[in-house]
Amino acid sequence: MSAVGEDTSREPRPFRRVDEPWARPRGAAEVLERWRSGSTWRNVTWSHAVAPHEASVVPMPESLAPALVRAMRQRGIRELYDHQARAFELASEGKHLVVATPTASGKSLCYNLPILQALVSDPSATALYLFPTKALSRDQEEALRALMRDADLSVGAITYDGDTPNDARRAARQRAGVLLSNPDMLHAGIMPRNGFSSNRSTSSSWLVSGNTVIGTCMISTSFTARLLLSMSRSDTTPTSFPASFLPITVRIYTIGKSAPKCSDA
Repeated sequence: MSAVGEDTSREPRPFRRVDEPWARPRGAAEVLERWRSGSTWRNVTWSHAVAPHEASVVPMPESLAPALVRAMRQRGIRELYDHQARAFELASEGKHLVVATPTASGKSLCYNLPILQALVSDPSATALYLFPTKALSRDQEEALRALMRDADLSVGAITYDGDTPNDARRAARQRAGVLLSNPDMLHAGIMPRNGFSSNRSTSSSWLVSGNTVIGTCMISTSFTARLLLSMSRSDTTPTSFPASFLPITVRIYTIGKSAPKCSDA
């Protein structure tokens, strides 16, 4: 405590200079280097660096519809990664497959291209896309609609989830060729409620399961998928099941992994 009249002013402290945001370390390499130079690295038990290499690309499949080739070129895509071309080949042959690729390596085209090819050949074909989150379904819907529009496909694609209005749900059940949803909605809102209209007579039905789910969500998704596939193989299908998606002729699963891989499943 100071006496009355005593000068309590202090010498001002200089402000600590903070580096400009653009001068700070950014990116994975900088972060890793900071970890290595500090105490954080002692918590790392294993590290492996993958050397960069050129992408393996192939020309567009000759069987790909000209309208789809045109739509792809409008996006600056004139060739495919080899795992995309392999996925297109397997799916076009009616084989089930699993695609495991890193993030941003083109998983969407692995299922969009063969499904849109089927819709070009048979507009009555149907596809059910399942994603773990509603946000992902909405993103995929926007990209898929743009691709379908540029390819002059008149088949509808709509997200069917808890935010979809009732009138839009009815239209989706009756007319949508591609439906995007999530396992919870499939289990609670689609299969128990008269499913989809059987007006769309088709010999080509597709099931796409995008991305990985873990924990209790994985258990619920697993049981829902097993029920869906079991009913798709049944000769006596309950009237509440979406008959327009029976039988499921091709199943495509995508998983984010560290190395591209495409195989039969």
